[in-house]
Amino acid sequence: MQIWNSSVFDPFSCFDASAANAQWNASSECVEEDLVGELLNVELEPGQKGLQVLRVGKESPFCRLNSLGSFGMRARVESGDRIVAIDGELTRKLTDLERLMANRRLFEITIFDHRTRLTVSWRMQVSPVFSLAATKH
Repeated sequence: MQIWNSSVFDPFSCFDASAANAQWNASSECVEEDLVGELLNVELEPGQKGLQVLRVGKESPFCRLNSLGSFGMRARVESGDRIVAIDGELTRKLTDLERLMANRRLFEITIFDHRTRLTVSWRMQVSPVFSLAATKH
């Protein structure tokens, strides 16, 4: 996870352009669940300890996390980090993520940072497009 002071925040300063051009791997989950990854512009792998982040796209809301308090910090999720919970509820499958995020634009997301080995909660906002699409199935 990359963390910045919000006054100097540039989520794309560490963006790996070579990763953006790489082909995304097909998920073992069903096609309907791929909708979550497409809308959030992220590739995730389900696991017992949360959703492993395999890749984050440049336009993903995972590139623009805000601190929960008045600390003025921002963060960008990286490959290797793990999504542990949404609003305190564990996420182990893509369907968990979709269910917890459906019809909402702002929520708390808990991330295990693979670099520091710390678990930290952030505020994340998604576009209304995600909320609308998640309710269609």
